[in-house]
Amino acid sequence: MNSPMSRLLALAWLFAIPAIAAPPAPANTARVSVLYFDVQSTQEALKVFNKGLSELMIADLAQSTDLTVVERSRLEEILAELKLGETRYADPATAAKIGKLVGAQFMVAGTIVENPVLSAKGGPGRFKLLVKIIDVEHATVVPQSTIKVDLDPDDVFGAEEAVVKEIAKFLVTAGKATQAGEPAKKAHKLPVGTAVKYSKALDAKDKKNKDQAVKLLNEVVKEQPDFKLAQLDLLTLTK
Repeated sequence: MNSPMSRLLALAWLFAIPAIAAPPAPANTARVSVLYFDVQSTQEALKVFNKGLSELMIADLAQSTDLTVVERSRLEEILAELKLGETRYADPATAAKIGKLVGAQFMVAGTIVENPVLSAKGGPGRFKLLVKIIDVEHATVVPQSTIKVDLDPDDVFGAEEAVVKEIAKFLVTAGKATQAGEPAKKAHKLPVGTAVKYSKALDAKDKKNKDQAVKLLNEVVKEQPDFKLAQLDLLTLTK
């Protein structure tokens, strides 16, 4: 059950929406890809966090705007073809190269930064998301597109939604999208630990390790019963 139509039907079931294809985006809207963010942390477990964050942002951008958003699976294919493994994707030249291959006009790139001093104290402000939008044609950061958001380790959804809202607002102002709605509000917060586990599940899925992916997704759904994307990934792997 991995075809686009099967995924659409599964998503419709999860969100209780009519199972019909979305209308095509207007001709003047942009095609956007969300890159994996660079992770600046001494915690090895956080290195894979960027996969889950990317998937969350892609889903919310696609839902709350009329932008055409490149699926993460397509990005994963291109990164594998280019053998870019641990490359720092936030570099404009690298981002533009990937953007051309996925057919995007704009790339969302950024960094997840952990402040080791604040992290050791366990206080607020220890994680930040630093985000920028890159113009693929010119391989440059779009002026005034930098976004900075604090990431509460107990509320990944909150930081991710704030970033998506700012990206959508910026692209509407720039005339690259015609609408910017609100990402769907989640009933619960998503702790970093569960987000990392979800990211590990996506990584296992990418590596064709279905059993490991299913095991991790079952744990994520148990920890976070209303996590719709995790439910969808689990459904597509087990049907």
